[in-house]
Amino acid sequence: MKQTNSRFKKIVFSSVTSTLLKLITFLCSFILTRLIIGNYGSEINGIISSITQFLGFIALLEGGIGGIARAVLYKPLAKKNDEEIQKIISYIERFFRILALIFVAYSIAIACIFPIFSDKEYLFTFTLVLIMAISSFCEYFFGMSYTILLASDQKTHVINYLSGIVTIINFIISFVLIRIGAQIHIVKLISVFILISKPLFLSFYCRKKYNLKRTKLKKNDNVLPQKWSGLGVHVAYYLHRNTDIFLITIFLSLTTVSVYSVYNMVISGILTFINALSVGFEAALGNMLSNNEKDNLKSKFRIYVFYYQLLCTFLLSATLVLIVPFVSIYTKGITDANYYQPLFAFLFVFAEFMYCLRVPFNDLMVATNSFKDIRWGAYFEVIINITVSVSLIFIIGLNGVVVGTICAMLFRLIHFLWFFKTKKIHIEIGWFIKNTLVSLTSLLFSFFILRYLNINSGLTYLSWIKYAIVVSVFCFIFVVLFNAIFNRRESLSVLRYLKNKIHK
Repeated sequence: MKQTNSRFKKIVFSSVTSTLLKLITFLCSFILTRLIIGNYGSEINGIISSITQFLGFIALLEGGIGGIARAVLYKPLAKKNDEEIQKIISYIERFFRILALIFVAYSIAIACIFPIFSDKEYLFTFTLVLIMAISSFCEYFFGMSYTILLASDQKTHVINYLSGIVTIINFIISFVLIRIGAQIHIVKLISVFILISKPLFLSFYCRKKYNLKRTKLKKNDNVLPQKWSGLGVHVAYYLHRNTDIFLITIFLSLTTVSVYSVYNMVISGILTFINALSVGFEAALGNMLSNNEKDNLKSKFRIYVFYYQLLCTFLLSATLVLIVPFVSIYTKGITDANYYQPLFAFLFVFAEFMYCLRVPFNDLMVATNSFKDIRWGAYFEVIINITVSVSLIFIIGLNGVVVGTICAMLFRLIHFLWFFKTKKIHIEIGWFIKNTLVSLTSLLFSFFILRYLNINSGLTYLSWIKYAIVVSVFCFIFVVLFNAIFNRRESLSVLRYLKNKIHK
């Protein structure tokens, strides 16, 4: 019981600090993006967004190998096996450094090729790509293994504190530089020097706290037996999540990329907020498995799925109603691109709703170290996304890439359900479908009712906030009522669980 309470407290602590970090990150990105569009134009913002997405390739290293590493670290951390922890960290460091060198070659290739798709001078775009690549390289070359260690040990708050401080410092300096008219290259170069302080500090902190020492590995040491499966799964995930930007860059225009990136900024902010409120569950699931608490895992996972769906439905219902008015205010006065895209906004939010449905299963995949078993589902997801998106982009443009994403996400969700129904913890498909239908119905009901609460075209940020409060209250009431009526049992289970934890 004591261990269960400790897990719950760590989840709450991680969720609170992650929520604060995501809020800080979103606000900083929100202000800087608008400054970039206003001072440098939509095309420059589109270039930065595309470069960021293409360089996001390195994130698959953390997600693929990181997921496997976290799964392997749960047991030695639970058993306090320092020797095994050191061995795993040494292996991760070596593997990340090899992959980081591969990233250098990839970044140079992107720097050479990407300027072809830009109307700016070749040298302008070439150097901008290289500058933006430096901070990502340092993050993964020096600090990612320690980020994985802290996340596995349910100490995400340490990462959040440090990230928050670095983000605020970077925002202040970038804001000043943009306001005084500094070139975008200078702004990004100064950011590099600020951002690399984070991995260097993490390295110092973890080596002191965990007393880590260099461990000489033998040639036949296979510390991460599913590393290539994990990397393959996350390569597929990366391609799937970045297909939209890639295809828009090639087949449409960089100003259209800017339109996509503004909507993506808003929705990503909502998703990161959702994920911040659920951070720590993956580590808790892994800890339960390490301690062979299978019945506890099954019951807690069911609560987690219901809670996550409830949270996503509420926030995405409000987003569906509010996003177009918000973007209209945000881009007011910008005339070099059409940011009013109501159908695209609807499809985009719906696509992210589909993504949210599978997040708990993705956490379970990492906790159970099931990368190899489900890798083919990830590969087919990419194939479906690219095939449908390319087929439709010439017919319905920007909307086509989102439809492709929706089709791919639906396939992957079905694959997750099939796998966990027949393997591991035997998910009840009927129960999940019922929950999903209730969530989807409440989301669409909220949208079609509240969209008639029209607001005038002269909306300001202040009036939008008032409007958002009204919409959010109604969305919350609709979602709670729908679940209280149609998911009474699950609602009571979550309430009892939270009540017990609060009183303890």
